[in-house]
Amino acid sequence: MTDAEREPTKVPPAWVDKATLGREICLSDRGIDQWVRDGIIPPGRMRGGKLMWRWSEVDRYLDRGGPDVQALSVEDQVRQRARALRKQA
Repeated sequence: MTDAEREPTKVPPAWVDKATLGREICLSDRGIDQWVRDGIIPPGRMRGGKLMWRWSEVDRYLDRGGPDVQALSVEDQVRQRARALRKQA
């Protein structure tokens, strides 16, 4: 692995894969999965058969300590509510 691959990028691309996301926020794959379950970062989306995150959404979640409900799609709001209900059960 080269130094360029180890260091976080200065400006993340619009979409990042799990490896790039992990480097940017200093988390392992398991850490990313846990943060998604905890609602700290948004879930990834399948794009071209690859799990990807929109960096602007990740950044917004991290800035606000979770999702900004108005910024979430209806589908994401339903997923978030279902996740909260499962935790209560």
